[in-house]
Parts: sequence; C-alpha cells; structure tokens
Amino acid sequence: MIKTLSAAVLILASSSVFAADSDKPKRFSLGLASFATAINYTSAYITEDDAFAGPALFGTFALSNGAAVRLTVAEQGHQDYSNLDLSAVEFSLLLGGGLQNEGAKIYASLGAFSETLSNTSGYEVDFSGLMLGAGVGYNWDVISVEFWVNLRDSSDYDDFVGPYIDATAASGGLGISARF
Repeated sequence: MIKTLSAAVLILASSSVFAADSDKPKRFSLGLASFATAINYTSAYITEDDAFAGPALFGTFALSNGAAVRLTVAEQGHQDYSNLDLSAVEFSLLLGGGLQNEGAKIYASLGAFSETLSNTSGYEVDFSGLMLGAGVGYNWDVISVEFWVNLRDSSDYDDFVGPYIDATAASGGLGISARF
C-alpha cells in the first residue's frame, strides 16, 4: 500500500497539470508522512512508554497564506509488540505564515484526534480528544516538506490505565506532499 501511495504522490507532483499555472496560488496539498505516536505513563512506581510508528496520508487546504485545515489518516504499529496496531485520524486548523505561498512556513495548530488501538485477537479500545501543535516546513512550486508535532489531551489514556497513573501523549509527522 505504501508503494502505491508513494507512486501516486510522485505522479501527482510530476504532472504538468500542477505546473500549468504557477502564478496561481497552490491551495491544496496531498502527501505521505512518516507518522508516530508516543504515550508516556508515570506513577510513583513506574515510567512506561508506548511508541507507535507507521505511514500516514495527509491533505491540507490553505484558506489563505495564514490559515489552513488538515486531515491526517495514519496506520501505525507498536515498536515493541507486533500484535498491537494504532489507527489514527487527526483534524487540525493551522494558523501561521507561508501556508499557501512558496517559501518557508511555520504554524501553530488546534485540532482533534480519534484513534483505535487493536490487537491480533480482536480487542479494540478507542481514544479521542483535543490537541495543540506546531509545525515548520517549506513550499516549492509543486512540492512541500514539513515536520509537525501535536500534544494530545491525555484524559482517555488516563482512564484506560486507571487511577494513580498519569499519561501524556504526542503525535507527529515528517511529510512530503504534492501541491496543486
């Protein structure tokens, strides 16, 4: 699946359709990212980490040079336990500069996430909440690269692990996208 998505992004990026009118602002981008989610659990007695990583598909629509919306869909595997998978969807409002024009971009984000943790025996648990983040990147005419990090509301994770354990969670990606 990753090879197919990678090929699709490269075809989109090299297409003459996107380069036909380079004076027109590029409002939409579609790309692939290396995506990760980290959850840290602490109590008076333990500190544990869960780390998930995998591919993500993300689309961004620039409302202006200073505002955009993004949808990210990710499939991640646990870094230590191959029987655990995490499917995530994130929606974000990006506010900053350079989101539409060529050149450097920087932004803060406010959004929401929904994810499902599942194992090979069919057990599933859902987590959701708000997130606050930031990102940086660079837009060329038909390609964009960027890195972003989101700090997540951890109340669903706290409920999952029980009392006396505090959870913190973050997600992030390093992506490349085709702009059109």
